[in-house]
Amino acid sequence: MMLICGDVIRPGLPWMLTRRHRHLAAAMEQIRDPDGFARLRRLADAGPAGSALDARIAASRAATLLACKGGLVTDITGGDCVELADTQRLVHVRGGQKKVDFYLRLRALGIFPEDAPHTIRAFGLAVGQVSIEESVDRYPLRCRPVRDLVVDYLRERQPSLDFASINTVSRTLAGLFWARIEALSPGIDTLRLPLETIRAWKEDLSMKKRITTNAAGEQIEISSPRINAKDELLRVRAFYLDIAHWAVDDPGRWAPWAVPCPVRDAEIGRVKELKHRKAGMDQRTRERLPVLPVLPVLVRTAHERRLISERRLRAAQDTRPGEPIPGTDGALRRAIAPTSIGRHVWAEDTATGKRRNLSYEDEEAFWSFPPSKFCG
Repeated sequence: MMLICGDVIRPGLPWMLTRRHRHLAAAMEQIRDPDGFARLRRLADAGPAGSALDARIAASRAATLLACKGGLVTDITGGDCVELADTQRLVHVRGGQKKVDFYLRLRALGIFPEDAPHTIRAFGLAVGQVSIEESVDRYPLRCRPVRDLVVDYLRERQPSLDFASINTVSRTLAGLFWARIEALSPGIDTLRLPLETIRAWKEDLSMKKRITTNAAGEQIEISSPRINAKDELLRVRAFYLDIAHWAVDDPGRWAPWAVPCPVRDAEIGRVKELKHRKAGMDQRTRERLPVLPVLPVLVRTAHERRLISERRLRAAQDTRPGEPIPGTDGALRRAIAPTSIGRHVWAEDTATGKRRNLSYEDEEAFWSFPPSKFCG
């Protein structure tokens, strides 16, 4: 570590990203660039307590760039950040937003040009459509024959599907289906799944789990029902049934993979789901009926809401990241690290650390306001 921090040797990014360096940022700050990392720390202190972990990961990413590229924090370029993000995808570094949060913090320091994109994800927009192989290889499938089968299946269906549909099906089959099957049953190499594996996979698919950081800086796991679970089951069922159907016409290619489908027809029925949705719509209508006769009150409330959201958005746009937004009594501050594309303006609740998309709130309030003919 002393040789790396002293810029005697410069390892490659893949090597650095596949090893844990708990003290790299601290050592790099002490040996190489005390001022640069102090600025990053002050930026983190201005944010909510819940972003402390994000700040440590961002500092580690900056230290990794210094280790591989040399120089100081102020010498980091947008190209360095893009290379780091691309390498993270190649070596399958996990972390979601935490993988790209470092770019947002470095941009907030003002070390990039004024025309630099607000988020590093903007660099990926010009890549264009990826191939089927690249789409499947986003997920590290260990069984090569099944991986090749998924690629062949998608290529067979490609003439009848657009790119977005191909991307969705590949995400289901490679990511939500086979990658999780391999995690539940390591070494499996056949589509004929054991009953206990099928049961465990369906239970896992029915819930979405994610790790988040609360206001106290603690990592917690949050589980919520997967709303489109039946859509995912339907795509897996289509995968099995298509292979069985194609095996009749081309047995040499598809027959070895034709096995009973683990998803029953009864599991993808939507009758109950549609009834629940209709009941929810009817309940919302009943709740609003008593208010409908009071049209002037609705108009006045919608108008005030639109004006408030417009003023709040304009004030946030004129506020530097990390500073309180005027007119909110200190309840909101301009977010340092937004989680969407750069045209959106994000704010953070100073009490809970929860983020709000002020651009979306303003747009929603605008379209909720009734036409002028109702305003008298």
